[in-house]
Amino acid sequence: MDNAPALIIDTETPYMDRSLPNAAWYDRHLIQPGRYEPILLRGAREAKPGEQATKIAYRVRTRLVETYRVNRLFTATSAQHRNDLDEPATVTFTAYPWEIERGSLPGLPDCGAVFLPADAGVLA
Repeated sequence: MDNAPALIIDTETPYMDRSLPNAAWYDRHLIQPGRYEPILLRGAREAKPGEQATKIAYRVRTRLVETYRVNRLFTATSAQHRNDLDEPATVTFTAYPWEIERGSLPGLPDCGAVFLPADAGVLA
């Protein structure tokens, strides 16, 4: 899939990132509306021109609104919980080309997202 479609998100949408190293940790984001161009990947690196992409990623702009980190070791606890944030951030969603062709992007919440074919040009 050399001409991967752009991702269009039309509404601000809450998203909870639980992909952090500890199962109890999380970050809460607000996904920002906009047009996001695909990043073609070959394995763990960006694909070179002419290379077949094995995955497609979309780096989506967000606002980080909450972060939660609690560490527990027996009876000792250290906590860092901030819910007063409003910081710019990004979240990357990655899929196989066949998932994009079917119109799905795993992990992306329902936010009115659509894929715009690469040859469709600019939105009017």
